[in-house]
Amino acid sequence: MGKLAAALGIGVKGSIAITLDRPTYQPGETLVGQITLRAHEDFDGKELLVTINGEEQLSWETTRYDSLNQHHKRRRVLVKAQHVFARSQRYRRGDYVFPFDFTLPNDLPTSFDYWESRVSDMISVHASARYSITASLPVPGTLKSDLSNSLPVRIVAPTGDEPESLDGSDRKDNSFLGLFDNGHCTLAASLATNQLRQKEDGTVRCRIENNSRKRVKHVRTELVQLVELLPGDDKTHIQPQSKTRTVNRTDYFSVDAGGTRSAVLEPAMVDRDRIAVLLPSLESEFVRVSYALVVKCKYSMSEGPSVAFPLTILHSEAPRYPHEVSDHRSSRFSLDSEYNSFGLAERPYASF
Repeated sequence: MGKLAAALGIGVKGSIAITLDRPTYQPGETLVGQITLRAHEDFDGKELLVTINGEEQLSWETTRYDSLNQHHKRRRVLVKAQHVFARSQRYRRGDYVFPFDFTLPNDLPTSFDYWESRVSDMISVHASARYSITASLPVPGTLKSDLSNSLPVRIVAPTGDEPESLDGSDRKDNSFLGLFDNGHCTLAASLATNQLRQKEDGTVRCRIENNSRKRVKHVRTELVQLVELLPGDDKTHIQPQSKTRTVNRTDYFSVDAGGTRSAVLEPAMVDRDRIAVLLPSLESEFVRVSYALVVKCKYSMSEGPSVAFPLTILHSEAPRYPHEVSDHRSSRFSLDSEYNSFGLAERPYASF
């Protein structure tokens, strides 16, 4: 009856709202916001408790010939902090506002969700790092009328590295069945920057010298994603597993036999018809996500030279440079309260 009453709003005497000053934070920065308790009528409430949670999880299944799938899960607590904002008291109709700030640990991984149907012999793989702030106020009574609310917190870790341009070259001989020499092809390429945001296009300058008797069918770029599921320190959870996939492939021009061509390529980082959101480059205790941008020449029946550039895909809200990290930092969890229109809000008293 209590759950039904809560779902229908029967006996609910107020509401709790949580607001933050920004949608995204970096490790080591300070969450700044406020808890607003709105009392629709007079009622008695217990302690108002605020909790900041962060957790990383990795779950998967394995198949067995003689039984149903086995479920596995790894989890670790990234951050957990609790504070009592108000004592048990009688609340009168009105608003109670509790400002707060909380300094995040410096080593938090980026918020992410990864789903994959199969990684090697692991199936139904789900990995995540999630953060939230929750406020709860138990309200005694016959019907369940406790007040609570939760707000996700998005964490984006900076790379810590300055972006740089990269250069590479490759030469590959062309032969028929490995017996008849058909000449060679040389590819030289330079990547303007090795850091790109999730929906940005790259810039690659390339030069192809096709000193062979065969036509290069097309010059191609591929963005390759590598997801690695990492073992625990005790080596008992899983063996290292990985999955590689091409998240975007673009074909450009051809180069005739004996021809030379220079061009600027602008490959997209994601095929938006297939993938809505591309995971940023990240590393946590359970998962590592990395990328490579490959430039290659392709013959009709064989591969030509290729150059691979390691590439960092930045979250759309991540700083591109280390000095862009903001100074919203603090060394404390500070709490305060503002009096509502009736002058009834009580100052929080607990401390870490």
